[in-house]
Amino acid sequence: MIKRLQVFFEMIKVEHTLFALPLAYMGMVIGASGFPSWRIFLWITACMVTLRTAAMSLNRLIDRLIDKQNPRTASRALCQNQISALLVLVISVVCCALFVVCAAQLNRICFYLSPIPLVLIVLYPYMKRWSWLCHYVLGAALACAPIGGWLAVTGEIVAPMYLLFFASFFWVGGFDIIYALQDWEFDQQAGLHSIPSIFGPHQALRLSRLSHGLMLILLLSFVLMMGYGWPLSLGVALTAIFLWREQRLAFTLEKGKIMQAFFHMNVRVSLTLLLATVMEMII
Repeated sequence: MIKRLQVFFEMIKVEHTLFALPLAYMGMVIGASGFPSWRIFLWITACMVTLRTAAMSLNRLIDRLIDKQNPRTASRALCQNQISALLVLVISVVCCALFVVCAAQLNRICFYLSPIPLVLIVLYPYMKRWSWLCHYVLGAALACAPIGGWLAVTGEIVAPMYLLFFASFFWVGGFDIIYALQDWEFDQQAGLHSIPSIFGPHQALRLSRLSHGLMLILLLSFVLMMGYGWPLSLGVALTAIFLWREQRLAFTLEKGKIMQAFFHMNVRVSLTLLLATVMEMII
């Protein structure tokens, strides 16, 4: 069982939690104008861990037959029968149920809205079979993180939340396009609808740059609307530098550099924005 759990945690890429979890904490800190109670913090963390585990488990489960045909992903645990599909399904269902339970511990609106991210994480793996908009379905799923953190504290929907939502939406959509560059030729052959496979890698990079440009505009608009000062403004400036570096690495179309752009740069973006938000509240 321990070995199976090790295989499972490797399969779901626990380290990728660093994309969405800081966004949830960012929304939490902004909503609380500081740090909320430990109870809220722990329930938000529980929501993010359970939802993210369900999302990655379902993604691997739903895509397992496609992954088996793709040379890049053929070594994944489900493709190699290192873990059973039934076990992954059971974990996915349990995590979905736990997510709803955890959301209910926060407040009524978090409970009522909890089906939305659940629908998005189920929809995302199927979207590549139907539409190149799949990248932005993932963007919508991860963009629920800062909104969830905010709502967990305030229980109210306010206008600035939309700026934060769409900034996250375009950021994630932009970097998921970059991730898809690794498989654009396979996707074409398999009839999958990613932006790189439909429009080609260079046009895909242009759309990714556009998405990241929109993210920066929305973030700056958020800072101005909220009347924040230099810490969060500096965070946006550093984010622009990291995104520029990400685009430069992706432009090479080398798989090693694409993964460097996808993981390292985006972790820096999410952690920088969280740190800048915390500094904004402290100072």
